Amino acid sequence: MEDVAKAAGVSTATAYNHFRTKQSLIGYAYSPLLKDLIEAADQAIKNRYPPIAAIREHILDLSLLARTHRDLTLCLIAAMQEQSQKTGSTITESDDVRRLAPLSEPLVRLISYGQDFGAVRPDPSAADTGVYHTSALLFRVLSRPHESAEDTAAVTLSQLLPALVSESDQPEWSPEDDLSLILKRLTGVADAPGAPAEDRRRLANHPLTKDYLEAGFRLLVHACEPGDREGKGGGSPSSSMFFDFLTAERIIEETAKGSERDVAEDSFHDRWLDRDAYVSDVLAYSLWIKNWLPHTVAADKARAVIANATDLADAAHEACYQDQVAGLHNPALRLAFIAAVIAEHHPELKESLSAVYQSTQEKWIPIYRQIFLRHSLRLRPDVSIRDIADIFTALSDGFILRMHSDSAGRFIDHDRRSTMLGKAIMAVVLGSVAEGEGEDLESAFRQLTSAR
Repeated sequence: MEDVAKAAGVSTATAYNHFRTKQSLIGYAYSPLLKDLIEAADQAIKNRYPPIAAIREHILDLSLLARTHRDLTLCLIAAMQEQSQKTGSTITESDDVRRLAPLSEPLVRLISYGQDFGAVRPDPSAADTGVYHTSALLFRVLSRPHESAEDTAAVTLSQLLPALVSESDQPEWSPEDDLSLILKRLTGVADAPGAPAEDRRRLANHPLTKDYLEAGFRLLVHACEPGDREGKGGGSPSSSMFFDFLTAERIIEETAKGSERDVAEDSFHDRWLDRDAYVSDVLAYSLWIKNWLPHTVAADKARAVIANATDLADAAHEACYQDQVAGLHNPALRLAFIAAVIAEHHPELKESLSAVYQSTQEKWIPIYRQIFLRHSLRLRPDVSIRDIADIFTALSDGFILRMHSDSAGRFIDHDRRSTMLGKAIMAVVLGSVAEGEGEDLESAFRQLTSAR
């Protein structure tokens, strides 16, 4: 504490007035770094993100955090050990370093979440598993100083995942694998919320159910393309004209074209009580499944590009180029643009669109967090990682929408693999990164404009 006081230019007494012990000082120093990881875990749980996927991302984030701030992490672990020796395992003080910087808490929460949902085995306890594997990761960070964050995470996961799921368990549930998480209006799902989970999944994931949904998706994509709308009548009075063509007869006819199973009116109504119930589910299926997968692929590619980048500007251009190309060729995104216009009159449609954005955001936010951590970039106090993600998503969608309606090539350069999105994102980052005392965005803007 004497050394810290001297470096800060204050007396030792003043230092002790702010921090009761050197252990608490280290906890306060580390706490802001851990805040994003705790928030990410809470958001994953709130948004029902796939538990195993969330755990994978957290382990990579924690590994990157610990390696980026390796010296401070070493101090934190030492402080925790000293505190345990002084006071035992019980935490009573508000400034206990273990309370200020609970390294294992996000993993414990995610494991507990997975257990509650049935995706993670119930034993051993979430607390025991989370604390043990967090400690193992940190020990590896400290004992192997030159190992990459990705390699540390991979080794940790190779030990952690078998402790969470057995070989006979489904290793990961997701909207791609389990349609019961998406389809809310199936007869058996809507009318019997207390039905066994296996019965709910069986109906939602039956091949014929997917055939019906795929048929509706094809019809919706066709409706988004140029051409007439021949034969698109028969909707209920409560539906907008855009969905009038999705009659039960046309859905059954379209399903029969692409299905190897027997398709009949009875099997349709075994699943959906009426057309509006089907429309709600097919929109959820189209906007979630068909949008979630391309964004996942784009996010994984972007992660690889950024992780191996020697020049972050080049990596940003490449990642943005891949994002824009994927978006331009994604028919579900065209459907989403049209659906957004009429969502105000369709609550189920607004819910589906919201789910798309939540799903894609939770995939991108860890990548943005890793970029800022890896390059030691600190955001201004009134700008969060989630703000950055919202801005980037809006920019991405905006440029794709503009390119659909404006054939001018100034928004994307295929030869150079660069985009206007890349320029916009770099401009946002430049404005959002704090220097010095970390002036907030509005104050920095006022100072800039008043100086002119």
